[in-house]
Amino acid sequence: MENYKQEIGLRLKQLRKENSLTQEKLAEMLGISQKHYSEAERGITGLSVKHLIQISDILSVSLDYLLKGYISKYSSEPVKNNVLINNLYFSSSEYTQQQMLKLLQIAKDIETHAQSQKRKTAYVQDKKTGI
Repeated sequence: MENYKQEIGLRLKQLRKENSLTQEKLAEMLGISQKHYSEAERGITGLSVKHLIQISDILSVSLDYLLKGYISKYSSEPVKNNVLINNLYFSSSEYTQQQMLKLLQIAKDIETHAQSQKRKTAYVQDKKTGI
C-alpha cells in the first residue's frame, strides 16, 4: 500500500499509451497541467477523485482497475457498457440511450457470431489437415 501512487501512475501511463494519448493531451482533457499529470504518472503526486473519474470515463476503464489494479467481482461488464453508451449518446443526439443499448447488443452479437465462425473454420481446417 506504501507505493500506491506509483502503482496507479504505472497503470495511468500504460492505459494512456494504449489509447494513443500524450500526457499533454490527457492533461488538457482533464483541465490540469502536463507537469501535474506527469507527476501523477511517476507517483510523485496523486490525482483528485474528480480527475480519476474523468480518466475512467475517457479511457473506458473501471475505477477498481485504476485504483487497485484489478476488477472486483462486484464490478461488471454493464458498467463498461454504460460508459460506451454514454459516450455514444453524448456524441450523437440522433439516438436515445435505449437505441444505443440495442446497437451495442447487436455489435456484441456480431462479435460473438464472428468468433464462432472463426472457431468453426479452424475446426474444419484441423479436420482437413488431420490435426
